[in-house]
Amino acid sequence: MKPTRCTFFVRATLLVAAAWSLVQSADLVAADITGTWKAECDTQIGTQKYTYTLKQDGEKFTGKAASDIGGEKRDVELKDVKLSGDEVIFFETFEFQGNAIRIDYKGKVAGDEIKFTRKVGDFATEELVAKRAKTTAAATASSAAASSPVAEGKVVRLYDGPAPGSENWTHSEKESRTNLWNTRVAFNVANPTLTVFPANSAKANGTAVVICPGGAFFGLSIDSEGNDVARWLNDKGVACFVLKYRLVECKTDDPTRELMTRGNLDPIVAPIVKLAMADGNAAIGHVRKHAQEYGVNPERIGIVGFSAGGTVTASVAYNYTPETRPNFVAPIYLAYNWTIKPNGVPADAPPMFVLAATDDPLGLAPQSVAIYQDWVAAKKPAELHLFSKGGHGFGMRKQNLPSDHWVERFADWLDVQGLLKK
Repeated sequence: MKPTRCTFFVRATLLVAAAWSLVQSADLVAADITGTWKAECDTQIGTQKYTYTLKQDGEKFTGKAASDIGGEKRDVELKDVKLSGDEVIFFETFEFQGNAIRIDYKGKVAGDEIKFTRKVGDFATEELVAKRAKTTAAATASSAAASSPVAEGKVVRLYDGPAPGSENWTHSEKESRTNLWNTRVAFNVANPTLTVFPANSAKANGTAVVICPGGAFFGLSIDSEGNDVARWLNDKGVACFVLKYRLVECKTDDPTRELMTRGNLDPIVAPIVKLAMADGNAAIGHVRKHAQEYGVNPERIGIVGFSAGGTVTASVAYNYTPETRPNFVAPIYLAYNWTIKPNGVPADAPPMFVLAATDDPLGLAPQSVAIYQDWVAAKKPAELHLFSKGGHGFGMRKQNLPSDHWVERFADWLDVQGLLKK
């Protein structure tokens, strides 16, 4: 049946309402502080240089500070690192002439810059601006990954040449850090890639998962629905591969705002879903082909995706070859109406984990129920979790809600499937 103008209006209204909800709650969304930050200030004893390295492990933040003050160098741990919206606080202590000196930091994050107010003991309060350093993936690799066969951050192109089906695309991938979602967003992906996150070598169990971030096929929430998920699962012994799949071409530098201006997204997204699904299948095929290199079991490769990434995940669950069949799938708050499902649930469909929040402002919770019911009706293994609150796009963000612990429920399910056992 052809959609009516009323159908288009309802979908557009839901999209605008959800986007407005994101704008209203932007101050509650945590800024991205992970990475290395550098600052300098000139004093009477010379230039003082500071380097702050901040990391996130699930809900916990840790950090280190290195300084060069007049040629005197020191390294200390940052303590009690906390992030609320775009404000970050922590403190450090060091010994000076037999006394412990405490320095308290309060910073305001704005993209790649943090404006700090530093209170040095009872002596002084000063301003300091730290800027995010442009580091290579190898420089930021974790110590656990360093001992793995493949270092964290290795980027693998899925296709040797132009991606099939989009050979004529000429745009290039970009990144936005200042946007309505208040997080790092990759967009204009034309050449699909996998970023490799090897499992903790001491805990590796042979299970691997391809992770598909979401973003309405206009962008990818690459941290909270990608890299942060990977690092959490790494600690459970799971090797992860964050997929940048092909997206709608954006004409501006802010995909989060642009998607609100494009009207009905169905006809815009439909051809892209097919390409993204192909990328999802190619990702699984790549990991399986190189299983020995990555130290994973070729029969323990799954795919998890969020929102539009959940659509990619579900589409792969319906459409695969023996070489690209996922051993498990996990669509998280997916858009099932965009999923490609031509011939019903496959006869050898993999086990499925489904999760969403009932108060999703896009109204997608019933779509998670629908795919669960389709799997159960086909007598295939499935598990469904619906939180009463959580909204949409929560990923690894902390909202002080039970939905903050969704990834632990996913790990429980993996364990029940025997996928966390060596």
